[in-house]
Amino acid sequence: MSLSSLALAEFQASVGASYVITDRSAVSEYERATFATNQKIPSVILPASRQEVQECVRIANRHKLTIYPISRGRNWGLGSRVPVHDGCCVLDLKRMNQIIAFDEDNAVLTVEPGVTFQQAADFLAERKSQLYLTTIGGPPDASLLANALERGDGVGPLGDRAKYCTGLEVVLPNGECIHTGLEAFENSFSGKLAQFGLGPAIEGLFFQSNLGIVTQISIWLARKPRHFQLVMFAARNEAEVTAATKELRELQQLGVLCDTAYSLWNVYRFLTAQIRYPWDAVGGKVAPPRELLNHLPSAWKGVEWVGFVGIYSPSRAHAKASRRMVRRALRGKVSKLIIIDALMAKLGKLLARPLQKLTGVDVRKMLDNAYFHSVFLGHPTKLETGSIYWRKRGATPPDCNPDRDRSGLHWVCPALPFEGAHIVCVTRTVEEIAIRHGLEPMCMFFNMNQWYLKSFIVIMFDQEVPEEATAASKCHDEIVTTLDRMGYSMIRLGIQSMHLAAPSEQTYINVIRSLKQTLDPNDILSPGRYDFRHKWNGSA
Repeated sequence: MSLSSLALAEFQASVGASYVITDRSAVSEYERATFATNQKIPSVILPASRQEVQECVRIANRHKLTIYPISRGRNWGLGSRVPVHDGCCVLDLKRMNQIIAFDEDNAVLTVEPGVTFQQAADFLAERKSQLYLTTIGGPPDASLLANALERGDGVGPLGDRAKYCTGLEVVLPNGECIHTGLEAFENSFSGKLAQFGLGPAIEGLFFQSNLGIVTQISIWLARKPRHFQLVMFAARNEAEVTAATKELRELQQLGVLCDTAYSLWNVYRFLTAQIRYPWDAVGGKVAPPRELLNHLPSAWKGVEWVGFVGIYSPSRAHAKASRRMVRRALRGKVSKLIIIDALMAKLGKLLARPLQKLTGVDVRKMLDNAYFHSVFLGHPTKLETGSIYWRKRGATPPDCNPDRDRSGLHWVCPALPFEGAHIVCVTRTVEEIAIRHGLEPMCMFFNMNQWYLKSFIVIMFDQEVPEEATAASKCHDEIVTTLDRMGYSMIRLGIQSMHLAAPSEQTYINVIRSLKQTLDPNDILSPGRYDFRHKWNGSA
């Protein structure tokens, strides 16, 4: 599929000839993901401003072309830069990478789609700001705006990012521009501070949707805590993880812990963060998942879950009281409990070598990643990106790019109540399915608030091993459909799962269809992305 010469000329006139890519070798890079894809992309267009985005949308309407906007294309495990449907021109917004505004006093950052987590962190550090942006475990060069629109999350205060965004600037599918909330009011002092304006709140229409292209967003920032402590604990069985989760939920209800400060990993996911796949030790062949647990550092052998909790305190007295409450809540309910504060972290670094001999853990590396440069304090990290290479043989490249290197990854993202029994149920379900498919069952859980958790289920494989890729795809589909049927509804979808999950209420689907057909009558914008069109045929 190719563009007509007239459409191609119009795009080139709009954004510049060098920013309309049609060369097949260059375009094919956009057709790669961390799993097999068949979608073909006619061209890639790189606008540099909101006005150029508007003109691209108008051209698409005139020529009845479909376009698929991306910000940085780092949506690894959920589709990367690949459109849901075949034949879409990719609108790559990475050239729109300006930090538009920063307000230290009111703790607000306004950004374009191409601004990355690392860029935002560096920007704040250069200004010696007392604010920070909660960051993700994923790639530092991922888009901050795109993560917010996907309802992604960071670790620590204000981590449920979509809740803390204001003043969207949106290009509609007809090429018009709209501002949401009080940004729609001329000279409003509170456009970046108030979440909603007058009348219906339409901001939500542009999160996880194909109803507009967001070209600017304001995001609230957290203030650096005066005292930070990191809690690590291990649970050896279902009773321990259930008891610990109950206590941590109550601490959040009391205000001792904040949203998105509790992270729980099952032992398989924890293993992949500690070591590379032990190919030499298992004779170069894939080993049964349970056998791999023998390669855990000695300090963690026998555990089933590992938990991390951030404690953010405004004073030493608060920190001491919170530490005491957390220790009292978890003592006797978990197998291991470590609370790291600044003093303990410094001592640990001094004693890193003997502690490593004793525990088998690289204490210096652990403290650096978990405390001194922790994601809990807004430091972007490449650690989780590197772990995507779990099943790849050979060294992990310094410039990780799993699309390029054909590292395999699927994400599954359900929601569940903030209860240990549900954590156990999801974990055991994933373990049964993944092990049956010959894959390691990896689960992570995060408290989005005191009411519910989000789970990130990870399926890692090597794309260059066909039987692994096939097994991973089947495993992904079975986990999505099984959990959804059990009541653990998906809260985020990849391009590989848009057809697997949808609301069961047909009236809801009809409303989504009506909105799409009203705002985008030519169906030019990201067809199939969160619009549940596979359910439209059954609509009244």
